[in-house]
Amino acid sequence: MDLLEPALFKRMFRVDKETFSELLDRIAPFMQQKNLTKARNSSGSPIVLKARLAVTLRWLAGASHLDLCFAFGIAPSTFYHPAGVLWPTLEAIDAAFTIGFAFDDIERLETLSKGFYDHSGGVLDGCV
Repeated sequence: MDLLEPALFKRMFRVDKETFSELLDRIAPFMQQKNLTKARNSSGSPIVLKARLAVTLRWLAGASHLDLCFAFGIAPSTFYHPAGVLWPTLEAIDAAFTIGFAFDDIERLETLSKGFYDHSGGVLDGCV
């Protein structure tokens, strides 16, 4: 992953390397430390945060969870497990960032929706 060219990295993860590093730093405080002894006994080592973020971003970008599990050496049962890779990482991202608009401001939501609609040529209707 570290050896990827910048353009391929951005294509794969939908963020550049600098943004990936910033995201990694921002979510780290929200990720629970795993039981290292248990991780070593079950699979040899814990899944490091960088791999967790990479897998999550690739999945969000459309990759198959089976391909990701194979590529990163993660058990498929661990991928979707509530304490596994995907959900804790998404929860950390959610905790690390705030949405920049109020959910109850209907006028603002309609303005955002119109912006997506116009930008997409009428494909993304009702999205914010």
